[in-house]
Amino acid sequence: MGLIATGVDFALLMLLVELAGWGCFAAATCSFLISTACNYPASMRYVFRRREDMGRMREASTFLALSLAGLMLNDACMYVLVAGGIDCLMAKVAATALVMAWNFGSRKALLDAGG
Repeated sequence: MGLIATGVDFALLMLLVELAGWGCFAAATCSFLISTACNYPASMRYVFRRREDMGRMREASTFLALSLAGLMLNDACMYVLVAGGIDCLMAKVAATALVMAWNFGSRKALLDAGG
């Protein structure tokens, strides 16, 4: 499921930057948020086992909080790399590696029944 969300993230980033003329940071934030919204139902259905002690509202709230932390990591990494002269798309590749590790690890620890 993460690969699909990553594909959505990169496709939107490129469309927003190349076709719509958005700045790199606004596009990266928007694409991240949309891909995360697409990722939630799929990952909670197919990747993680639902915890019996956690209701849907708490599960969604935890997923959102972890995703917002991931967004901060994404944007910080993008900012540092682009400010250092790295191309927006290459910066996104590095940010994605960092954020994927954060997202999977934090969700596994806090949302998965086998956690």
